[in-house]
Amino acid sequence: ESKSASKLKLINVDLSSEGEKLDKFDSLAVLELQNNQLSRFPLNFYSNPNLQYLSSVGNPIQGFSNEIFGLRSLSVLKLIKTKIDSFPASFKYLSSLKEFEFQINESDSCKLGSSLAGLRSVKKILINKVKLKEFPVDIDKSSNLKELYLIDCGLSSIHVSLYSCSNLEVLILDNNNLE
Repeated sequence: ESKSASKLKLINVDLSSEGEKLDKFDSLAVLELQNNQLSRFPLNFYSNPNLQYLSSVGNPIQGFSNEIFGLRSLSVLKLIKTKIDSFPASFKYLSSLKEFEFQINESDSCKLGSSLAGLRSVKKILINKVKLKEFPVDIDKSSNLKELYLIDCGLSSIHVSLYSCSNLEVLILDNNNLE
């Protein structure tokens, strides 16, 4: 019944060779994946117009396709224990994204660049235990941002755009290399 399923939670189900089956669930609003040996999402997965909540925990996902902008209803994205080293430029076109959580990344480093800059609806960004190459640039373009957590990211400086975040209410920069 993959065509009618709106919620799917898969825990300890090996998708390493069958990840393509995820694109059969094109009515999903909620997808929770945990420890599925999934290293990438199939290309057709990105054309799901209904997906609102995506959580991936313990999957060695290395990145996203440029087609991620097709997830236009996505409002919550949680990525925990991944191997992501960058996000595609099209990431900033996730116009419905309100909450972005990125924790315990196992890549040597991750470059965010301006991938967060276009997230105009985002209210909360939590990045924890992710080795960032630099502070996210143009963060002030995320005009609805109220909470920013950059914890244990190895940051040594702050990008000047942070000072223009007029709606920011919570800023946590614990365990970084800031002076």
